[in-house]
Amino acid sequence: MFHRLCLEQLLKPKSPNTDQASDTAASGRDAKQCEKGGECSQINDKNHCSKWKHPDYCPDGGHCKNQQFDHLKKYRHLPLCSKSHKCIDYQKEVKEHCEKFRHFAPRCPYGNNCVDFHNKKHIDEFSHQYPTPCPYTPFHCSLYDDLTEHRNSRGLSNAVHQHCLNFAHVCRAGRNCTDTTQLHWSRSFHIARNLCPYGEKCLRLTDEEHLNSFTHPNILDIRLLCSEGDNCSDRANADHVAKFRHSIADETGVVPYYSLDKGSDFTKNHREVLERVKRYAEKNNWKPLPSGTIPKDILDWVHTVFPIHRCNPIIFESILLHGHVMSRDYMERLKNPKFVATSVLQHSRLRRIDGLKTPACENDARQYITALVCVEFIENNFTSAMTQGMDLLDTDTATPAAAHPDTKAFYQDIIKRKENRLALTIGNQDVKAIRDKTLQIAQASINLHSNPAGIGHQPDKILRTDKHVFSILGPHQGHYYGDVIVIFKREILHHPDSNISMQAATTYLSGNAYKWRPWLGQAPGSQDERVKQYHATKLHAGVPGYDYALSAELMALTSLHQKLNSLDVSIKQILDRWTSVDSHQTVEAHLPQLIPLEYIDHVYIPKNIYENLSEDAMRAIAAVFRNRISVAEQIVEPVDKVPTFAPRPPAKMRAEYQDACVHTLLFRYKKYTSQLALNYHQGITMTIRPTNFEEHYVLPLTIRQAYEHYRIMESDPSTANTTYIYWKAANGDMMITLSNEEISPTEHQPNLRSLICYVAPKPSVTDDNYHEASTYLSAGHPFQHETIVLKKTYKIKSNHFYMGCNVNDFFTYCLEIHRGTGHIVLSHAGPNGIYNHNAMVCAFSRSELDLTTLNFVHVSAGKHKVPMRNLIICFDRQPNLHPTFDRNFRKKLDLENGGGSRYCHWFGKQMNFVQVHRQIRKIYGLSDPQIHTKLYDYQKQPLNTGKYRTFHDYIDSNGLSGNSIAIYLYTYDEDVDNDVISNVLSSKEIIPYVDQSINTFRMSHAIEYSFINEINRLKRYVRELINENGIDSVLLQLFENFCTIYGYVFSILLPLQQQQNDPTKAVEITVYLNNLEKIYEIFESTKTLLHRNMSNYRRNRTYSTVRSTFFQFYNNVQILRNRWLRNDTRKIDSTLPVLTHSDERKPICVYIQGCEKKLDEQVSLCLSTIKYLLQILQILKPEKHIISGSREAAIVIDEKPISKQIRRTKH
Repeated sequence: MFHRLCLEQLLKPKSPNTDQASDTAASGRDAKQCEKGGECSQINDKNHCSKWKHPDYCPDGGHCKNQQFDHLKKYRHLPLCSKSHKCIDYQKEVKEHCEKFRHFAPRCPYGNNCVDFHNKKHIDEFSHQYPTPCPYTPFHCSLYDDLTEHRNSRGLSNAVHQHCLNFAHVCRAGRNCTDTTQLHWSRSFHIARNLCPYGEKCLRLTDEEHLNSFTHPNILDIRLLCSEGDNCSDRANADHVAKFRHSIADETGVVPYYSLDKGSDFTKNHREVLERVKRYAEKNNWKPLPSGTIPKDILDWVHTVFPIHRCNPIIFESILLHGHVMSRDYMERLKNPKFVATSVLQHSRLRRIDGLKTPACENDARQYITALVCVEFIENNFTSAMTQGMDLLDTDTATPAAAHPDTKAFYQDIIKRKENRLALTIGNQDVKAIRDKTLQIAQASINLHSNPAGIGHQPDKILRTDKHVFSILGPHQGHYYGDVIVIFKREILHHPDSNISMQAATTYLSGNAYKWRPWLGQAPGSQDERVKQYHATKLHAGVPGYDYALSAELMALTSLHQKLNSLDVSIKQILDRWTSVDSHQTVEAHLPQLIPLEYIDHVYIPKNIYENLSEDAMRAIAAVFRNRISVAEQIVEPVDKVPTFAPRPPAKMRAEYQDACVHTLLFRYKKYTSQLALNYHQGITMTIRPTNFEEHYVLPLTIRQAYEHYRIMESDPSTANTTYIYWKAANGDMMITLSNEEISPTEHQPNLRSLICYVAPKPSVTDDNYHEASTYLSAGHPFQHETIVLKKTYKIKSNHFYMGCNVNDFFTYCLEIHRGTGHIVLSHAGPNGIYNHNAMVCAFSRSELDLTTLNFVHVSAGKHKVPMRNLIICFDRQPNLHPTFDRNFRKKLDLENGGGSRYCHWFGKQMNFVQVHRQIRKIYGLSDPQIHTKLYDYQKQPLNTGKYRTFHDYIDSNGLSGNSIAIYLYTYDEDVDNDVISNVLSSKEIIPYVDQSINTFRMSHAIEYSFINEINRLKRYVRELINENGIDSVLLQLFENFCTIYGYVFSILLPLQQQQNDPTKAVEITVYLNNLEKIYEIFESTKTLLHRNMSNYRRNRTYSTVRSTFFQFYNNVQILRNRWLRNDTRKIDSTLPVLTHSDERKPICVYIQGCEKKLDEQVSLCLSTIKYLLQILQILKPEKHIISGSREAAIVIDEKPISKQIRRTKH
């Protein structure tokens, strides 16, 4: 623990005899008193004590618990007992022991910046100045949110005030807090997140995880929760996201997992694909890559490109009505009513019915749906799969369907009975929804049977690709599939059942793969060998190494196509080739066989196809896609009955439509790839189906495979023998199981050994009392979960694992397996790792569980589905997944908390330096006595305060100006000497506001202040106020004033600030000073305007920031003016009289007029923008428009929107 040094320092023995002897020796030589007093770290050093005196022991002896800095310095103290306040002898009041040691909880060295406020062990071992932390801080205390956001705190209930007084909370502003009141600091702790290195230029201001990890200018660390959550239409609005965080929606559908890639070693595939390309290039003397590695822009494209599917109108209607995109194999099974019933129950509308989550109700619904489908099939003479009779239903009827004289009547009787039961359970409205959806899907299944998807090649069944949904990873020019273009979200590519094939999988059986990609070698003679080679070259986006393998093949194909004989290929050349060949020659992505509509990012559809859709399909579009569908204006021709495998369709309008869509997609990639690449998907992503931990899904990557890839690809692999598994998940109640064998639910596995990592459901944040179920680590079989919880046989458990976490977003977990020592660590990574430090640590002996044998990784869910994403296995700690905080923040001198110059009011000529020092510390909120500070003068030299009786004596002795005295406050570690401080001084500047009657005229130290940055900030703040509160006369006047001042900054303040004490520039300085005198009216009027309207914006933080920033700006203008009036202008006066506007000397008058003209032009330019800006604000205020990288609606050719070709549908 980082507190160990503090304890060791306190536990250092201080011998009374030695100290007394040293003091006696020092006293004999008339030594001076050591300035560190009882806190001196060299108090037992004889050489030191021979020169310096030290105080006597505290009269309270072992009973002293006073930790105030003044007291600790005034007296020496007995050492702290190693067991501190938990000492048994202390609790028994053993006199002999208590006379030798002190017993108390030492003060936390991090004070109000302590990050371990939710760590019960830390809170118990160390004392803190604030009360008990609220268990819901920092994200979920509604009472604290009310207090910080309410404009009039007096209107709040007593419960709010009492809670915020009784409990401490994390300050929402973090390191940027400007509230220096004692009440705030005594009830708050300030966690100093690391600053975003890009500051105001950050490109990720709509990335929730990034905003929750780093501190940004003008954005609170802890933002309020938006009531719209993930469905908020302002998610892409940076101004909105800067104020509100968003919860994730729980609408992600479950993509079933069928282990379609079982047996594939993808890490081996990736390495061998890459090696084949390298060997081929070397053998044929191709020019190598200049940098020796694949260009970043190609990797970025591979990391972010979306899979795209094409289909005909019949298939598209079936997709809409079923609520899923389906593989050809899945469609074949829709002949069976039982299978149709399963499909109906997975529809998004039915998943929202809570009653269907209970087994009894779900069983009734399944029988009801199956009976409805049977009746529909009978009425349409579609009974090919209904020969089994009673096997279609698990009913409680005495007469089976096969034995019933009227089969249709039998099913109708089941329908009536189950309908009545369901109506009592879930209500008539939901029963009607089930009936309507069932009939729609049954009818769609009948229509679909005669129009199956895909080209229908027999090789698809041989290769087992018919069990996947086909797509192209990038622009899809397979016009023979149909003209409805469906763009999937990137995350579906990371599902365990997905895979990627360079070119069409069927090219292996046809032999074209070996012609088009000669590095594959000679085509095997047998079909089985070709199928085997296909499976040995598949790639998986969730397994490391796929990006380099895929990029290498794309570069090699492009080089062959363009006869470059080089691997030095650009992304532009790759895309040029891409659009000139048939889609079977690009990249084929095989997706899971059943994909819910939530995984569709966007749809493009021609006008005539859209208008001919059925009413049911149109209603589904309105309910599901909304702004995720674009309708082109083209009236396209029918698809050719005999497909032509060429990049463009022969029909003119179809070709025009396809070109427009391809250009749009390429424009999207060009515009958004660099931004999407900042936070691209990694590892395995899936939504785990709830099975109450009866099903455990094995991932397509084992620990040994991952390590083998890491060892080969890493130039300097770690020798720590530690495995890290990171993953994100929502809601909790899931299990990660590591085992030595793949877990089977049907087989007896006596040799199975496994590590169970169970994370509990996220706690409720609305209960008055915090409660959390147990998260645990254990060895055993995952089927024993309930027994482990009941009998408490886990290795370690925690009931505060989520305390301090943001439960409205994904949790990022980190599981560390230290194979050498047997230790297991489970902790929070990501943004929650900043505020939660409740890591769970345990150790297993080899006899309990041999960690070196664990290889297979399984995931499972309890009673609710669990969206999981970005599961990765690695062997180095990932720093990017562990955003940190600045532990030394409280010891640093930062100008961010206010900036520029601050004023310290001087309240009398008798004020001494002790009072000055105390007053300055109070201004900066440095109330903690453990923070050591020193005063430095305007020359940044140590200030000898003992030399002056009062502060007035210091001013008078040094001939300083009474209006601008710069004093620096430096905070330092105890052992830093003055020379070091002088060398690194970059501290806070204090300008005491002193008596105007002091007649001294020496100029203070040069002022460093950015007028440009501050006036830009003021203008931005007013824009924010207008966005928040609407346009009113006060805010308009403020904005106009700031625009006027903006002109003055460039024409007067900045030139004057940059001038040196050069008599040859006397004319320029005088002109600037004369103009500066003329503009004071605008500052005074702005000051009055801000004061007059305080009551209207009393609780508005932005308005308060405007006031404080402007007053600081005005103060620095006055400092700049006084700087020249007190010193430089007097030097100028000796060589040239001060000029006035009546001066008749022509050269000077011309110069003045030129400056004034330049000033007027600058101000006019600023003011001319106001009217235009207000017009824009009026236009944008009523309606909010979102354009995001993944949801671009306009089709673009040559980067120009073609409004006539595509329009967005509105419902």
